[in-house]
Amino acid sequence: MPRTTRNLRLLVTARTCSLCGDLAVPIAVPFAVLDVLDGGPTEVGIALGAQFTGVLVFLTAGGVYSDRFAPHRVMVASDCASALVQTAVAVLLATGRMSVPLLASLMFATGAASAFHRPATRALVPRIVERDALQAAHARLGTTTAGAVVLAPLAAGGLVPVLGAAGVIAVDAATFVGSALLIVRIAPRVPSRPPGTDHPGMAEEVAEGWRELRSRPWLWGSIASAAGVELLLSAPPATLAPVVADQLYGGARGYSWLVAACGLGAVTGGLTAARLRLHRPVLAANALVLPMALAPLALALGAPLIGVLVAYGVTGMCQGLFTALWYTAVSRAVPQEVQGRISAWDQLGSFALRPAGHAMAGLAAGTVGIAPVLGTAAAAGLFLPVPVLLLKDVRAPLSTSPAQHTVLSPTPPR
Repeated sequence: MPRTTRNLRLLVTARTCSLCGDLAVPIAVPFAVLDVLDGGPTEVGIALGAQFTGVLVFLTAGGVYSDRFAPHRVMVASDCASALVQTAVAVLLATGRMSVPLLASLMFATGAASAFHRPATRALVPRIVERDALQAAHARLGTTTAGAVVLAPLAAGGLVPVLGAAGVIAVDAATFVGSALLIVRIAPRVPSRPPGTDHPGMAEEVAEGWRELRSRPWLWGSIASAAGVELLLSAPPATLAPVVADQLYGGARGYSWLVAACGLGAVTGGLTAARLRLHRPVLAANALVLPMALAPLALALGAPLIGVLVAYGVTGMCQGLFTALWYTAVSRAVPQEVQGRISAWDQLGSFALRPAGHAMAGLAAGTVGIAPVLGTAAAAGLFLPVPVLLLKDVRAPLSTSPAQHTVLSPTPPR
């Protein structure tokens, strides 16, 4: 089997494995708060916001280490740490020793481990796939792993009443172990200068990534827009949909159907993206935010379950298309040696306001009600993308010339 094919297959399988567990957590944790810890929307927002806070605090370090060391090794270390933290969460829930503050602390630790995995994954793809195959690879990665987005929530929705939140989170811990065992077998191309040697200080490396980001208006403009989207459009339904499902759609099982519909849409979007050849992928990616307003609107109106499922499916399709188009644009336009740091700045900027969004949604729902908060989120989705769509660099065709990068050489035989 060609090395590229083998490496990509291992990465896709590992990502699917860890996602199967990961995607059970957004169902298990809210219902652990609601049913086990007797919390409400505010406590759900605190728990989910803590995880994103952990991601944000450690993302820049994750980006530096992803460029400084072999990305697949960073991913293995991250998976091992995540397995340990999730095991602790499962044990404490099962033994009745969990509290909301303790759960929030452990979710913060989960986010910290994820902060190293995310940029490492983005940095790894260009090292195992040739430049002209990047969009197909990102689409395949997104499409295959999106299958987990369909199946895992459905399984979790059925398993939460049987195993409880603790049992579902224990399964998540096991999937991280499986992911690490697969990733350790990946053999990417590596820079001719061995990773981890003759590097400047971390602050200088972080600053180098910032300079690369700042020199591309289409990049920082899109990230700034994404920050607003996460705060006002994405965080409120993520916080409040479990509460709405608990009231209207049958609890964890009904909520799992919504998440699965989003995953099915993402599969469709990924399959579509693999066949697209767009000269303005950044413009298209940002425009895909507009239809995502349907999901919070359907929840705000208390629409029948079928209507909410359709809205979530549309949102998922937009997300699948966005992921493939955006990651491909960044992979092609950003130098190889700063991919991890650019990925870190991308995610740091995009998700910087997400924890505040979770907290604000929970608090506001307790004050003015759930429907007004979700209605505001839907309105925000229609207006937030407009400024970035007007940027000249976003509307211009993306340069097809390769970004300057370090010479890569094959990994020595194992």
